[in-house]
Amino acid sequence: MAGVVFLPSYWMVLVAVVLSGIGSAAFHPEALTQTRRVSGDRTATGASIFFFGGNMGFALGPLVVALLIQYLGTPGAALMIVPTLIGVTALLSQRRLFANANANRNRNKSVIAAIGTRQARLTLIGLLLLLIVMRSTVLTGLQAFIPLYFMEVEGMSKAAVAQMLTILALCGAVGTLFSGPLAERIGRRNVMVAAMAVVLVALAVFLRSDGLVRLLALAVAGAAITAPWTLTVVMVQDAMPNRLGLAGGLTLGTAYGASGLGVAALGLYADYAGLAATLQLLTLLPVLVLVLSLFVPNRAPKA
Repeated sequence: MAGVVFLPSYWMVLVAVVLSGIGSAAFHPEALTQTRRVSGDRTATGASIFFFGGNMGFALGPLVVALLIQYLGTPGAALMIVPTLIGVTALLSQRRLFANANANRNRNKSVIAAIGTRQARLTLIGLLLLLIVMRSTVLTGLQAFIPLYFMEVEGMSKAAVAQMLTILALCGAVGTLFSGPLAERIGRRNVMVAAMAVVLVALAVFLRSDGLVRLLALAVAGAAITAPWTLTVVMVQDAMPNRLGLAGGLTLGTAYGASGLGVAALGLYADYAGLAATLQLLTLLPVLVLVLSLFVPNRAPKA
């Protein structure tokens, strides 16, 4: 990706982007696996820290690139290779810890026993993947339709809309950071249900307010809508303890795939019903996520 700015043709850029996507797809399932193995008994907290880092990168990356290009010109974007080099160095420095974690896999058997039969695990995985689909559709739909609605219908400036999207992304990262530790205290299902209830209220306020209140409501919604993300990933891993890489691939693949399909479906709905109705629909979809979350098993709180 850092070399894209130097490529002379569209097709070379396309190849570079595809290769970057393959690299990301190869990294994340294994990274989730290693995160779980080095997190000990606090798997939800470990996943929260992992996702917080990734979401902060998604939120800050475009801003950093824009600043680099503004002050250094287009070639300045190539400096985005620096975070990659720092990450690679950090990973190499911890390779002994990863090796030790990979040697301790036997405890997975107790996790399987705790979840129950194979059919129960498959049912749980299906429910969790459905939750991921619904949650990803809501979040990506907000990211796609907030600009369309507020610029075309309410006439807001690009800067004001960009501010809203930045708040949504940054607060979403914060939501992933706190969801894991909170779930280990009060239970996963409790956090997931409470988060969706907060999303419903916050989005209702967001659509019916303006100014600072609107931004605060969006910030709360952004933090709450990402909270179940880490928990669903950890629970799919719990249900597939001997296939942790596959579990990570399933959850991430479902999330990103559902995002694209969900936004496409919402786009068709917007063509038929309009942008206002589509944004209203997005504020109501968390009801389905809340109801589905009620059927998720709730791990007993730790003493």
